Amino acid sequence: MRIYSESRVEPAEIDNLGHMNVRVYARKAAQATLNLAASLGLGHDRLRDDQAVVQIMDVHTRFYREQLEGAPLGVRGGVRQAGEGRIDAYMEMFNRDTGDLAATFNHGFGLFDGATRAAKPIPPDVLEAAASASVAWPDNGKPRSLPIEPVTPVSREAASAIGSFVRFPSYTIVAGECDGYGFMDISDAKTIALARMPIKIKQQHRVFDPDVANRVAIATMESRHVMFRVPRLGEPVVSETRHADVTAKTVVFQHWSFNEETGEPISLGLQFGIAFDLDARRSAEFPPAMREALAANRRPDIRDQAAQ
Repeated sequence: MRIYSESRVEPAEIDNLGHMNVRVYARKAAQATLNLAASLGLGHDRLRDDQAVVQIMDVHTRFYREQLEGAPLGVRGGVRQAGEGRIDAYMEMFNRDTGDLAATFNHGFGLFDGATRAAKPIPPDVLEAAASASVAWPDNGKPRSLPIEPVTPVSREAASAIGSFVRFPSYTIVAGECDGYGFMDISDAKTIALARMPIKIKQQHRVFDPDVANRVAIATMESRHVMFRVPRLGEPVVSETRHADVTAKTVVFQHWSFNEETGEPISLGLQFGIAFDLDARRSAEFPPAMREALAANRRPDIRDQAAQ
């Protein structure tokens, strides 16, 4: 596999769990995939001339080893499959000093008209180049706890009818978040629900249970983010979270993002998290009070409702 990007973990990329934040993994891997797209013929000059953009619309990630400040990283990979409407890139992030696998990624990306965001066919020469950049999809990069099948969008009204959510603060897309065509810049594979959340956040009171000796937080082991469409300048965005599953050691989050005024769906983010002992740096069980708080927001999986 060819290496498409190299970097080092910077201090600002470390979160409150003491390691590189999952959104930084996404950003570094997305840059590698855009470099892959450029190597296939979808580089800056061609996109500018064709008034088109490459967009990563579907991201599946498995996390393997936490990366600490200063760690030298590389991202290598290639094309897993390619068609006229979409190319799937397989990427894996590794520590360049130790060789340890940090994370694996499946990036589904396509070509879109810059001004309208209508899908455009991927040119034959790009598909030909993709065939020569083909790589196998190893088992450690395939989904384990989250689906990779297509997701049916669900309106906010339909989602709300099933039950209440924990709601993120709403926000409006501003010019500084947009590309030159007036759409939100998602080139770093950002999760819409977490787009305004800082890397380092103040711990919520329920994360630390006074009845247990060690501090327990939630570490993401697998994630999936599906964009149904890209929001544009001035669009009001609201994101709401439900817990689709809670066990003694794990929790599945669903982050649904909508247009706050119309209820039209924008994206779905899924996270499979484990209880993580911050002192022992290993998996644990949720303290009773923390598990109760998580279970209180457990709702049916509305992806099942959408399929009915």
